[in-house]
Amino acid sequence: MSHRVRGAGEVSVMWVIVLFILLAAAAFGMYSKMSEQAGYIDQIEKLQVERDRVSERVTEVSGEMKALTDVVGFKDAADAMSFSNVTQIQGKLTSLGETYDFVNSTDLSGVIDALATNRDSLDQEVTKLKDQVQAANDARSALQAGIGDQLAQKDTQINDLRQNLQDERDRAAAQEQQDADRITALQSQVQDAQSRASAAQDEAASSVAQVEDQLKMRDARIAELSQKVELMGSPDRPDGEILAVSSVGTCYIDLGKKNLLQRGTRFEVFRHGKGGDVISKGLIEVRKVGELESEAGIVQSYSQFDPIAAGDMIAAPTFDREMKREFVLLGRFPSGYSREVVASRLRSLGADVAETVSASTDVLVLGDAERQDDSDEEESSDPLDSDAYRLAQFYKVQILPAREIIDFVRYD
Repeated sequence: MSHRVRGAGEVSVMWVIVLFILLAAAAFGMYSKMSEQAGYIDQIEKLQVERDRVSERVTEVSGEMKALTDVVGFKDAADAMSFSNVTQIQGKLTSLGETYDFVNSTDLSGVIDALATNRDSLDQEVTKLKDQVQAANDARSALQAGIGDQLAQKDTQINDLRQNLQDERDRAAAQEQQDADRITALQSQVQDAQSRASAAQDEAASSVAQVEDQLKMRDARIAELSQKVELMGSPDRPDGEILAVSSVGTCYIDLGKKNLLQRGTRFEVFRHGKGGDVISKGLIEVRKVGELESEAGIVQSYSQFDPIAAGDMIAAPTFDREMKREFVLLGRFPSGYSREVVASRLRSLGADVAETVSASTDVLVLGDAERQDDSDEEESSDPLDSDAYRLAQFYKVQILPAREIIDFVRYD
């Protein structure tokens, strides 16, 4: 009986020690692995406190087992030559009873029962500690699983963010390409606009140059006309002279169609007096134009004592036999005298006929408006609305109706 109890006690103590060691190792391992988890620090500290308490309890149980060994008569493990006797056993029981407050300290069975009860209590405490350790392990596993889920979720979020970043980069690259293409197109448009602007500037400069040339030509034309008027108005330069005078108020002059003389032209008749003074004698009007000579009527004689006579000189401000005139024909001419006929007749009389009005034009012959059913659309408008008419006004060109020029070029 004593050997079994002692053996059982040693086994229990060893089991408790081993269990404690395992528990301590598990707690230490858990502590090492869970040190980074701040939420379990308090639990680990509690386990350490419980370990200390268990260690103290094991120490107490070891003391109790040692005392029990002395009571039941086993030899002291520390002293191989010593053996317990009844007196010593009783003394030990009394000491144990006083120390551990047994119900009956002199009864060995009561001591054993008390120790067994204490052992059961220790077993319950160990089971409770195991449950706590298991709960801590479960909590750690759950925490690790939660951390794993969070890490997986974070990885998913990171992958999503990376994909979004790549998508944004792709969109940015596409937008950059679109912007580059648009900039290229805009630059091309700007170059085209600059080219058109340069062309427009060149055209404007050309137009300005043309206008300036026209202004110069107009000024030259005005100067030329002024010179012509001055020459025409000067009595020192007569246009012709009277060849003969009849008794019926008719005279003959040395001007004709070759000089582009026109019927109805009036000339002043004059002669030079002593000292070169100009003496006006009267006014004549051309009534009939011949090739070399023309017939004129005496419109007015200023003095009956100094009548118009052969040898007198004539001059008109609108006529000069030394000037070759240039004509431009515009519009529709009367039947029988087309523009071609009139132009041919003018050329035969020594004049020039041009197609368009310019600074050198002397006379614009203006016909009627073209008929609306005429096939030539350019000549189907009123000549008064034409550019040639406006240009003739600009250059101060003499404008004559077509019927007057027809009288001038009519064949007798």
